[in-house]
This record gives sequence, C-alpha cells and structure tokens, in this order.
Amino acid sequence: VMERWYCTECSSKLLSIVSTNTTANNEIIDSVQEQSNEYLINLGPIDSDTIPQTHSHRWKEQLKQIENNLHSSPTESSPCPCRWNGVLPSNTETMSYSTRRRMQLPTAKIWSGGCECGACRYEITLTRLTQLQHCYCNLCRKLSGSPYSTWLPVDKKHFRWKQSNSVTLVRTTPFGQRHICNKCRGIMTIVYDEQPNLIWPCAGGLDDATLPDSSDEMGSLLSIVCHICCRN
Repeated sequence: VMERWYCTECSSKLLSIVSTNTTANNEIIDSVQEQSNEYLINLGPIDSDTIPQTHSHRWKEQLKQIENNLHSSPTESSPCPCRWNGVLPSNTETMSYSTRRRMQLPTAKIWSGGCECGACRYEITLTRLTQLQHCYCNLCRKLSGSPYSTWLPVDKKHFRWKQSNSVTLVRTTPFGQRHICNKCRGIMTIVYDEQPNLIWPCAGGLDDATLPDSSDEMGSLLSIVCHICCRN
C-alpha cells in the first residue's frame, strides 16, 4: 500500500509511505506491532541550506552523465527508457536558436496528458518546435516534491482541456498562476501574466504513449533545453 502526503493548503508534495499492513491473503493487519512502514521523504521540500555541499552538487555530475547519454536503449533492467532521458535539440550546429524557435513542423503532433487521478485531462497540438525548461526554483521543488520540474511552452490556442471539472487556476506567484487538480493536487500547468498567449504544461503529466519513441526523435521537436533557477 502506498500513501502520498501533501499539504492541503499549497499542494506541496512531502513524502510517501510504503505500508505492508496486509497479509498474503490481503487481510488488513490491525496490530501496530505487526505493521511495517517505510517513509520516503521527497527531496524537493528539503531546505537547501541543510544539505551538505558534498551532496548538494552531486546532481550536477549526474546531470552531465544523463545529457551525454543521448542514445539510450532498452535493457533488461529498464525495458522502457524515459522519452526525456538525455534529450537535446537537433540542428544546433547548423541553425541558430532564433531560427529554431520559429520553425514550423511539417506535420502537427498530438500529445495528451493529465493528472495522477485522471480527473484532469488535456490535449496539445504541437505545430512548431517547443522547448524544455528544467526549473530548480524553491516553489517548483516543493510543489512537485522532486529536485526540479520540467515545463514546455505551448500556444494557448493549441491547448485544450478534455476534462477539467476538478481543475482550479491558483495564483502561486506575483507573476503567474498554476492549474492544479483539486482531487490529487497534481500540478498541471503554469500561466504567466506576461505571456497571455502561452501555457506551460508540466512535462511529467504528458502521456508516454503519445510521445516520440526515442530521445533522438524528441530532440527533433525541440528548439532548446535549458536549466533555470539553479543555485551555485
């Protein structure tokens, strides 16, 4: 049994509890002495100043290893590699970023996504190259529970909600709002005040089944991949 704990006020993701409170026959164990719980603390909410420097910079070295591994392939231990694993944009040597960011796709791509509980669903029609921004700001880390959140910009006219009864647009910063599921507290998007024509879905909410099968193909759909709000 897995329990996920979050703040009901701000939707910050705090920890998960793996509980073995059932027998082989799925009978619930009532005795506290017989219960066994494992607490998995999310890294995102941990105060950066309390992490030793020897550990706080380790992610940078791991990130280099991931980004250098552009041609990951399935293995027995990992039969279905993540579509984002080591992905970088294509044509960076022959085409400037200003050109790539305006580049239209010959055929539109239809991506879908949603929250964990399934109450919120959306669809994206990708008509031009997009980008990935890995954000390490304090708010993104707390709301996701992970060391960073990944966002991609989409034209609002090419984003539509397929199911949105439990979605609330919440003011989370002085300059932006987030769509949040009221049921599972999943963070769906960011909408910046100064970008009225754009919406930024969280890449983690995208359905794997609608994404390209390889990091190379994913890279051909990106104008840039960047890391923002990183602490030295």
